[in-house]
Order: sequence, then structure tokens, then C-alpha cells
Amino acid sequence: MNGPGAVRRQALARLPRTLLASVGQIYFQPAPLSGAALLLCLYLGGQTLAPTCVLGAAAAIATAYAARWPAADIEEGLYSYNGALAGAALGALFDWSPALPAWIVGAGIVSAALCHGLLRRGAPPLTAPFALLMLAALAFGPTLGLRMLAPPPACGKGLLGYSFCVIGQAGFIDSMPLGALLLAALSHRDWRHGAWAMAGALLAWYVLTLGALWPRAGIAAQATGMGVNCALAVLALHVHGRAPATRLLGGLGAILLSLLLGKLGLPYFTLPFVLATWGALLLSALPEPLARQPDLNGATGAGAARRPPFRSRRNT
Repeated sequence: MNGPGAVRRQALARLPRTLLASVGQIYFQPAPLSGAALLLCLYLGGQTLAPTCVLGAAAAIATAYAARWPAADIEEGLYSYNGALAGAALGALFDWSPALPAWIVGAGIVSAALCHGLLRRGAPPLTAPFALLMLAALAFGPTLGLRMLAPPPACGKGLLGYSFCVIGQAGFIDSMPLGALLLAALSHRDWRHGAWAMAGALLAWYVLTLGALWPRAGIAAQATGMGVNCALAVLALHVHGRAPATRLLGGLGAILLSLLLGKLGLPYFTLPFVLATWGALLLSALPEPLARQPDLNGATGAGAARRPPFRSRRNT
């Protein structure tokens, strides 16, 4: 039997892969190559963002190991991708100050605990912990040592430029070429992963284009936010194996929630994506009427199989 010392050495040996898996989980891919590609894009987009992303992930990983949560889940990044995303976001939105590392480490610790709580209840955390932590940073950060930077530029309205931009902006990368590079990395294991991310971005672009017919709706002002949330919702529902129509409806739900929160003047980060995806997962898991519900042998009746609403051991 391995003693505590051997377990710690094994965890340290696997730490680089665990860190990369945590970063890749931001886009629902716990693959080291995807995580490395995102870190490269973060470094090229702003040299401080890659270290802050790694710091947030490392704090969450250390928390998970200290709490002795399942090692397999830790190594897949299930407890630490929210910490990685929060680290990148805090580095992108706030200027360097002595308080910034403390906020990043704290975000990693708190996000790991929130992920664990949601996973224990059979719900995919998605980026709910990240969104809550960023709202807290906006509310309390200025009085606790954080200095806000200018917000990143909005995505343009061109078809490809907008699509690649919103895919990159999901990881706080505000560059069209880097968004294209990231999309290519996300597609390396399964082209459908990248295709559905692009489908979500294109759906948001179509809504943005239609919004020009109704300027008072304020759609243009939420272009980046609704695009990011739509792309993430469509991608998450693809990973969960929901039907194509459900994926697109989930994306539309994320757009509507983004527009509603934006109209109310409320910051939302990825909250529309989380709420729309949870709703789509639950609604698509509801049983059909008994007369139409096939059982495992293709018959109908009360013994029909029901799809579980969540895959509990995954981020997505």
C-alpha cells in the first residue's frame, strides 16, 4: 500500500498534466494539448494572464488534494477549471496590486469548494462558481485592493471575426487569430467539438445581425456577452449528448438571458450560459407522456427508460 509520502510524490509528478487538464476543462476538454493551447493563447494575448490562470488552478488543485477529494476527479480538472478561469479573468480585468494574488488564490479555494458541493448533488458546476466569484470581485474588489482596468474591446460584427472573437473571449482572449488557433486546438480530438462551438457563435452572430432591424432592443451593446454565453451553452449541451435542437434552444436561451440582464444593467459574465444549460438539461430529461414513452425493449408504458438530467462526474 502506498503511504502518504508516495501519494504526494505521485500527485506532484502528475501536477503538470492536472494543471493543463484544468485549463482545458474551461472549454470542456480535459486534454493537456487543449490546456496548453489555451495557456499559449493567454500568454500571447497578455503575458500576465497565463500565470494568473495557473495560479488560480493550482490553488484549487491544492485545496482538492488537502480535502482528499477523489484523485481521478482532481486530475481531470473538475475542481480546478473554475479557479483557472477566475485567475485569467482577474488578471484580465484588474491591474496588478498586492491584493490581486490573494484574490486569485482565494478564488481558487472557494471555487473548488463550490464545485465539490455541486458535484456531490449530481449537478454539473459549469462556470457557476466562476460567475459568482467575479460578481463578488466587481462588488467588493475596489474596496479590498483591486484596481479595475478598462474592459476588453467588444467583438466586431463581421462573420468570422465575431465568431472567432467570442470563442476566444470565453477564456478572456480578445484576439481573432488567437480565437481561431484555440478553435483548431479544441477540434483536434473531435471535429464536432469545434463545430458546435462555432455553431453557437454563428447563432449569436445571426441574432446580432437581426438586431440591426430593432436598434432599441440594445442587442449590439451585448454582442460579446451573448456570443460567449451562446457558444458555451451550445457546446455544453453537445458534450452532454442532447439533441441538436436542444443545443440550439439552449443557445437561444443564453442569448435571451444575456439581453435581459444587460437591459437591467447587471453584469453577468457566464451566468446566462449556466442558467440556460441547467434549464435545457433538466427540461430535456423530463419523461414523455406514458403513451409515447418507449421502454428498453422498444415497447411503451410505465417502465420506459428516462434520461438522467446531469452527468454528475463531469464538469460539463
